[in-house]
Amino acid sequence: MHQILENVWMWSEYQEDRGFCFNGFALVQSDNTVTVVDPVSMSPDAMAKLQGLGSRFEIVLLNADHERESLAISQALKAPIWAPKSDVALLRNTARIQTYGNGHFFGDDWEIKHLLGMKTPGESVLYHARQGILLVGDAILADPAVGLRLVPKQKLKDPARAIKALAGLMDLSFQSLLCADGFQLLNGGKEALSLFLARNQG
Repeated sequence: MHQILENVWMWSEYQEDRGFCFNGFALVQSDNTVTVVDPVSMSPDAMAKLQGLGSRFEIVLLNADHERESLAISQALKAPIWAPKSDVALLRNTARIQTYGNGHFFGDDWEIKHLLGMKTPGESVLYHARQGILLVGDAILADPAVGLRLVPKQKLKDPARAIKALAGLMDLSFQSLLCADGFQLLNGGKEALSLFLARNQG
């Protein structure tokens, strides 16, 4: 686990079959709460470091397919798990689950933006306006082999609507694009998303 931006920590687990990492994030809030996003498995050292970041913990899933190691980490941290309201029926585990919708805030700054047409009906991103950060789950993948891309089109509910939802994110002010799947764009994230959209909008 390492710090990548102010109050943002990340750890990763390499996926041999995909050729890139799945990433978990820890967002440290002003009240000493740590918001853990889409957590992958952790070493004991990483868990100890995470526990040292705050005194209260909560876990946020950006979609139902990112349960990952959330239950085990929730138990270790005695933390509730927050999931998109419209994805609850798709979860494998419903223990400790609380739900959120569009516009929900975690801490003072991290705002949920709900996206339509994606792989699951509740797909969401987290946006930090003051720091200019957009944190995404499966809305877009940062694949080292090809750059930014969508999940396979057959997995999307409505590919055209998904692209439109991503285009709507261009109204936000951000430079860092953090991805739960793949590499990170600490700078130039909005420009990279703009180029992706230019290639994919019909």
